[in-house]
Order: sequence, then C-alpha cells, then structure tokens
Amino acid sequence: MKDLKFIAQQLRKPAGDFAATIADKMNEGNKPLYDLTFSSMNLHDGDTVLEIGFGNGFHFTEFLSLKNNLTLCGIDYSEEMVKQATERNLKFVNSGELLLTEGSSDKLPYADQIFDSYSAIW
Repeated sequence: MKDLKFIAQQLRKPAGDFAATIADKMNEGNKPLYDLTFSSMNLHDGDTVLEIGFGNGFHFTEFLSLKNNLTLCGIDYSEEMVKQATERNLKFVNSGELLLTEGSSDKLPYADQIFDSYSAIW
C-alpha cells in the first residue's frame, strides 16, 4: 500500500530521483491523448494557448508546430517538471513562444480571456 501512495504522489507532482522516470512514462501514456487533443483543437495562426499539467514538456515541439506564431503558456504543479520542460525547450522559452509557470490550476496567474484555447491532459 505504501508503494501505491508513493506512485500516486509522484503522478500528481513528480519530484526527486523518480521525476524523470515518471515524466517519461506519462509522455508515453499520454501520447494518444495529445494526438486526440491536437486533432480536435481549432487553432489559428497567432493563437495563445494554455497548457495545464505539461509535465516535462515533451510534446511542446509538436504543439508549437501546429500553427504559425503560436504562443504557448504552461502551468504545472511540479517544480521539477517546470525545470525539465524549460531545459528541454530552451529554444522556445528564449524566443518567447513558450512561457512556463509553476503553480496550481485552481489559481491561474493569468488575466481573464487572454487564451484562444487550452489543453489539459489529465
């Protein structure tokens, strides 16, 4: 039972030595959800999108290639995931296409009505 509690904690907020492994497994498991999300989003060039719970940012390259001049804002509860996603996608962060924040989805630090779309893979 102790192992299940640990796994649940890691899935909610990956941290420590297991964060990278958990993120990789979540990327693998969430791939069909991302594919479905990408195919069903009605994005336009220049849209600003909110990604809630982005993990290690593995899917950002594909996300940002869907349309021209997208801005992708992301919020994740895990400090470790924000760090990994930033390192993985430094090119997009430096260009301003990707803005990442550590925080909770129940207290979003964004102004109302600034997003054209959102994605939440839970």
